[in-house]
Amino acid sequence: MSVYHGEQGIKQMIYDERKAFVDQMWERYKGTLDKNGNAGDLRILAELCEKLPFFENSEVGQEISRLLHKHSSSSNDYYTAQRYQLETKQILKLWDDFKRDDGRKKYDSVGFRRTIASIMGRAWNEKSVHEIIKARNKKLGETD
Repeated sequence: MSVYHGEQGIKQMIYDERKAFVDQMWERYKGTLDKNGNAGDLRILAELCEKLPFFENSEVGQEISRLLHKHSSSSNDYYTAQRYQLETKQILKLWDDFKRDDGRKKYDSVGFRRTIASIMGRAWNEKSVHEIIKARNKKLGETD
């Protein structure tokens, strides 16, 4: 497991997380191709578009995602739940990495929660990231 330090470390962590996400999603997509190589699950490609920054113009990814979802032939609640679980795990990992290097007793960095939300893209914002962290801390018996 990599340990990241400072601003350059955060940039490298974001790059590593995005690269791993793209690699994982591409493998999942290839697993949905049929035996003739026809298009697989377009929702996987849509999620990739939602999460990638497109040179800091998130509207590009959102529009590509919207079009892919429009042409996707099925809606699957299982897929949505699975994606939420993966995103929650990623949020908590980013938060824990931040806490490990922060050194304060109380971890209430609104700025870093915003950074996490921007990394996650889609419907995530600072408040929703905070709710995920609060819920996990409550389960662990920690206070907010």
